[in-house]
Amino acid sequence: MNKQQKIQGDLNIFRTRLGMLENTNEKQRAIEATNDFLDAISKHEVSDLVLNAKGKMFIKEITILRGISTHKIKLDTQSIALFEEIHDLIPASQNRINMLI
Repeated sequence: MNKQQKIQGDLNIFRTRLGMLENTNEKQRAIEATNDFLDAISKHEVSDLVLNAKGKMFIKEITILRGISTHKIKLDTQSIALFEEIHDLIPASQNRINMLI
């Protein structure tokens, strides 16, 4: 299994777990960010440039929704672990996201 396939699998599980949260605008934004990233990398062979660019946007949006927005989304332990695993698979996002936290 390559990195792209691993991220796709993690995103599918993450999206399913987001669906279990209370219906809020933040939940909808998180699902949209997840779907956008998933759609972008669902093509056959996606370049690292696309993977990293879309991945950074996903990581940034979820981080904002988790900690900076007025009505934060509250992820359970498994969802946080999935998010961190996706984050770790996108090396270009690591430096920028640390600045946000």
